[in-house]
This record gives sequence, C-alpha cells and structure tokens, in this order.
Amino acid sequence: MTASANDARRVVVLMLGNEPDDQAALSAEQARRYLQWLRVPLLVWSTAPGSQKANGWGRVTDISTAPALEAAVEGLFHLLDRQRIVWLTGYHLPQHVGLTPAATGVRLAY
Repeated sequence: MTASANDARRVVVLMLGNEPDDQAALSAEQARRYLQWLRVPLLVWSTAPGSQKANGWGRVTDISTAPALEAAVEGLFHLLDRQRIVWLTGYHLPQHVGLTPAATGVRLAY
C-alpha cells in the first residue's frame, strides 16, 4: 500500500532467504498483479544461493555475495533513474492525454 501513497519514484524489493514461507494475506501472484496494476515494479532478491524461482514470485535475483548484491542495487538505482512522474495542470481525462512521436522510449501509466 505504501508504494502507491506518495508521488515519488517507486519500486518494491522483496528479499527472500532460507526461512520457511510466511503466512501473508496475499499470494505471490495476487501481490504481483496488484503491484503491476499500480505500475510499481517488483524486484525479488534472495540471499539463498542458486534460487531462480521462489514460491510464485517469478524471476529471483541472487544476492548471496557482495558483488551480486552490489549489481542488484545498481540495477535498482538504474530502474529508479528511468522513472519520471509528470503532473499536468488543469482538468484532463487520462484517455485524452497522449504523447507526440518525439517521445520515444516513454509510455503513459495511468
């Protein structure tokens, strides 16, 4: 819920380890879909070496070594650096806001 509460760049990082599964209210799939609906990227990191997929979370990044953690953090900052939030003054319906052809590499997220 906090990921959508403010008007800043955002990402959710889920860190997994060797601990048993938690008893969360949402399944991994439900949480992933919710964050996707909010347009909030989800990164799943694991301190357990060799983890590729964990309990439905999708792609898992191994951060079990210092170099791997540094690479993951660098990727996180790169992802955040690419995000932009633009506020429009006035009353605009989302379906009437568009991008010009000059806006390459940009997409609208409403």
